[in-house]
Amino acid sequence: MTIALADWHDILTVLRESYQIWSPGLRKDEYHEYIWRQINHPWARRNYKFFVLKHNSQVVASCKLYTVNLTYRGRSYLFGGIGAIYSMKAVRGCGYGREIVTEIVDYCFNNDYDGTILFSDIDPEFYDRLGFTEFGSADFSVHLPKQQVAVEFSSSDSAGGPCSTGSNGSAGSGGSAGSAGSIGSAGNAGSAGSAGSAGSAGSIGSAGMTGSAVFTAGTDMTGIASAATATPDVNYVDDTDVPTMIAIYSKWQRSQPFAYQRSELYLHYKLGRERYLAEHSTLAWPKLEITYAVENGIQTGYALTERGGKNLRILEIVGTESARHQLWNTLVENAIQQSMHKLRGWESVVSDLYPSFRLDGVIDDAVKKCRHFPPLTSTQRTWGRPMYMPFETELEKLVDYFPCPILELDHL
Repeated sequence: MTIALADWHDILTVLRESYQIWSPGLRKDEYHEYIWRQINHPWARRNYKFFVLKHNSQVVASCKLYTVNLTYRGRSYLFGGIGAIYSMKAVRGCGYGREIVTEIVDYCFNNDYDGTILFSDIDPEFYDRLGFTEFGSADFSVHLPKQQVAVEFSSSDSAGGPCSTGSNGSAGSGGSAGSAGSIGSAGNAGSAGSAGSAGSAGSIGSAGMTGSAVFTAGTDMTGIASAATATPDVNYVDDTDVPTMIAIYSKWQRSQPFAYQRSELYLHYKLGRERYLAEHSTLAWPKLEITYAVENGIQTGYALTERGGKNLRILEIVGTESARHQLWNTLVENAIQQSMHKLRGWESVVSDLYPSFRLDGVIDDAVKKCRHFPPLTSTQRTWGRPMYMPFETELEKLVDYFPCPILELDHL
């Protein structure tokens, strides 16, 4: 048995089965169209092959092979990206999955590739036995503080602002110290704190004070004038963003230990897949959002994100060091204003936070305010775990880099 390029009839044979596990909320006809569009995309016509393994003229296994380039130490290396490895149900357990992977590796070795790479959705031990080595594949997450609303009160005297210690209250005898975020009534014991003597952090003292208070989102604001910040606009990625993204990415990748080499066609292909799912999937597939960093009137960085419920997933933050710093501040502040609960993403995103892996290390005081940012937590992914098999000795060191710099958008 040997591998062969699949025709559309072979591909449909596989899709009728793989639809049950790989169709991301698409109808069967949409799933077929989704694959057809990928195969016939201008980038894919040169860099995407659909292989099948046949036994007695019957398809027993299949996989896709993408031709991608990785840059490392100023040199470009040709890699075979292996994806969608599938064994037909009727012949499971016969070793055909292992055989087609072995055949594809041999194909790449004999056609002057420098290595192969894949993203495992199963126990990596299967591919480890075939000679693949796993990169780092952790997911990070961090809880965000709740949105706070500043409220200002003015008079002739001075007082402490949010997160500061208030000055002594002058009116209201017998009043107790006002509690954080409360407004005291002159001389009366209020339920949430009264006018009083030395004001505590974030409190508002008696009449004759100037100060401000910070209220967590959800606080009863009845009768209190507030000046809440408007919810930031959301900008979705479209094809007009591609030239700018590639220009920024190409400069950024030169500073990375290693990275996928991207072209405009490659990025159109990737974004087109995401767009089709967002438009057709019944799973409420999120649209990709883009945020730019601007320095001296020039776009020098971008962040690619998506949201699911109250989670903001960061796919990549790309650009100059100052642009990335700006983007972290913008993303965090906007996420809090939009009442998001958590930031999430692949470990490649948090290289800017190394070695403390805390948001405090990258965001400014204007964003920190009196908010508490807990440390990041990490978990081992059970899907999309990058593994590779280098054919060149100098590529064996790629696995040593931490955090692993492979970005989520480059997942095959």
